[in-house]
Amino acid sequence: MWFDTANFYGPSLVLAAQTYDPHKLMAGSDYPYFQDAKYTRAISYIRDSALDNDATTRVLSRHAGEFFED
Repeated sequence: MWFDTANFYGPSLVLAAQTYDPHKLMAGSDYPYFQDAKYTRAISYIRDSALDNDATTRVLSRHAGEFFED
């Protein structure tokens, strides 16, 4: 099961990574609701969270590719 990160709250993101497989998290935007500043915030809060660099890179780019390959 895959989970998106559309929540804007860094501690929730870290908790999701600890609770579920961190390799099953991917960036989420709730488009079209998240546009402009909200869309930017949906990504920047992931970068600013306490996830390590590898997990951040995976959430922001690699996992979506893996999801669509499956």
